[in-house]
Amino acid sequence: MKRFKDYLIEGKRTYDFKIKIAGDLPAKFESTLKTALEKYSVSSMTSSKTPIQKVPLDFPNCECSEVHIFEICLDYPEISPILASYIVEKTGIAMSNIVVRSPNEPSEQYQDTKEEKYATKLTSDYEDDKTKSQDMVGEKRVLNLLKELSKKD
Repeated sequence: MKRFKDYLIEGKRTYDFKIKIAGDLPAKFESTLKTALEKYSVSSMTSSKTPIQKVPLDFPNCECSEVHIFEICLDYPEISPILASYIVEKTGIAMSNIVVRSPNEPSEQYQDTKEEKYATKLTSDYEDDKTKSQDMVGEKRVLNLLKELSKKD
């Protein structure tokens, strides 16, 4: 029989967030952010940045700037708006230049690119549809429609 402590260790859950910051960051910002987030027990943190864009996604008010993206994994639960205001308070970044989202939020899911199999139809053989086009228009369509309607009664 397992002890309660074993169940607690197995049930450890992590909370993922994406922190997006538009514009230039101060020197040693990453270490400042990590120290600020120690309150929530950071288990992992990775960073990346986008190239300079005319109007960055999620930041319509910032023109011609790059976006720094920090993907963090916390051991302590928190919600995005509270985490964003805490980061603003500790780092001094303007609230309009920061976005914090969890990966399950709808606004974050639409940004994920999905690879779909696409077959070009220009080079493939013509697939003939069995329905005749003339049966779908004009007097024949009216007669077929009346037959279908009379069958449903």
